[in-house]
Amino acid sequence: TLWQRRAETPLVHLGIFRNRAVSIGIVIVAITGALGQVTYFTYTIYLQREHGFDPVAAGFAFLPISIILFAASTRVQMLIAKVGLRRSLSAGLMLSAVGLLWSTRIGSDESFASAFLGPSILWSLGWGIAQATSFIAAAQGTSSAESGTVSGLISTTYRLGGAIGLAAILSVAAASSTVLQSGGTGGDLLDGLRAAWWAGAGLAFIGALLSYALPSPQRTSTHIG
Repeated sequence: TLWQRRAETPLVHLGIFRNRAVSIGIVIVAITGALGQVTYFTYTIYLQREHGFDPVAAGFAFLPISIILFAASTRVQMLIAKVGLRRSLSAGLMLSAVGLLWSTRIGSDESFASAFLGPSILWSLGWGIAQATSFIAAAQGTSSAESGTVSGLISTTYRLGGAIGLAAILSVAAASSTVLQSGGTGGDLLDGLRAAWWAGAGLAFIGALLSYALPSPQRTSTHIG
């Protein structure tokens, strides 16, 4: 940061973060990145260790999620036109949180359909909305000259959020499950996964609250000083 301030031609003009949409939007982008990584990782562990799915079968189990994600992301603009950007983003994150909270109710003796399909579909609907709207939120109110910089920030932050969020939340999960460290199945594994889902839900709720701190589109500045 200090180097960027002193550089004659910095990679990122730090004044861009004076735009509240960019500074808050980037945080929410990081949260959506973390939610994606954490949920895919923990759902995969659940399917393989609790239900004995091999990697190919686990991949097919995610097919409904992929369909829902595609449908949600392609209709985001319609949703924003009806209820606004902030409400759309908040609703997406709240749905993701509810899906993860529903996942914490999964038991070790439930079938794949009864345990996994409901919460995963609800989560994917919310996350598909949140992912697309968070990208839009972070880019709103920027000038055409700044669009390239903001696009790079969004892409980088999304990936960093996923990596850091996954590491942090899995550390929380591992504290509740020795099985996550050693491999295996059983109730102890589910204890760790539930801890991860609780943490992910909390993160999604934080993102939903932050979305209301975004400036409304009509009030967003289009110039960074």
